[in-house]
Amino acid sequence: LGAMFESGIQLPRALDLLSTQTENAQLRRTSASLCTAISSGKSISKAMAAHPLIFTDVQRRLVQAGESGGRLSLVLKRIADYEEQRTKLQQKVKSSLVTPVMVCIVCLAVAIILPPLCLRSMLAMLRDSGVALPWPTKVLMAVSALSSSIWFYLGLVFLAVGGWFAWRKAMENQEIRRSFWQLLLSVPVLSDLLIMIGVIRFGQTFSSLLDSGHNLLATVNLAAQSSGDPVLEANIPKAIERLKEGESLASSLAAAEYFPRSFLQSLKAGEEAGSPSQIVNSMLSMYNVDLDYRLTVFTNSLEPLFML
Repeated sequence: LGAMFESGIQLPRALDLLSTQTENAQLRRTSASLCTAISSGKSISKAMAAHPLIFTDVQRRLVQAGESGGRLSLVLKRIADYEEQRTKLQQKVKSSLVTPVMVCIVCLAVAIILPPLCLRSMLAMLRDSGVALPWPTKVLMAVSALSSSIWFYLGLVFLAVGGWFAWRKAMENQEIRRSFWQLLLSVPVLSDLLIMIGVIRFGQTFSSLLDSGHNLLATVNLAAQSSGDPVLEANIPKAIERLKEGESLASSLAAAEYFPRSFLQSLKAGEEAGSPSQIVNSMLSMYNVDLDYRLTVFTNSLEPLFML
């Protein structure tokens, strides 16, 4: 869309072309809806507001700033770059977890399915021998007895579905979600990984919003919300209060007690040079390399744990 608009094609026409050429049904419906709304006189930011499940608050604010500043094509390009970076980050995290999750599934399947199918006679012999058995063997025999019944598997399905809905409901509560995230941040290797992901997301949104002309207070607040880290969201008001009092951006963000020292020091240098967004973009390139290393360390530590 940004490329077509930048090449001189009017926005309604670009959206109409997008709705007819794309194979994605949801994108086709959304493009057609936006085209109709813009043709009727609405701005694109107001048309996007009618689709809150498709467009985020950050995207709508960026487009609104581009409309008011006459830089819509530039903003659309920045949104495309931002979404591409965000998608790459998500895919990077998900792909790194594929092997540990598969190992975990295989180990669980072996522990549940193998005893009743392959060890039934051996376990019966041990049970009838009258010998005092160690507790791991007793646990294995109990699992074997349970997994021989169809009710065991129905119970697992019920627990899985109920646990999923209970988890979704619990994560809607901000206090529970923040407490759970604080627990994750107390795990040594995992905490560094989660903070790095949060900082990268914060930096991507921060640079995009700041370059589009947003004021600093709104930029910091929206960037914290887009980080996906409830601990940062809860602590960012401390930084905003310091910004209102006239302190520098780096010292204000330090009050959130979240950002690495290297990020704050680089941001301070960027402020002194008058280019905080540029220095943040440079830091993000380095942090992405660091994230690859941390993901490798984390997944390598998960595999033996799951095997055990």
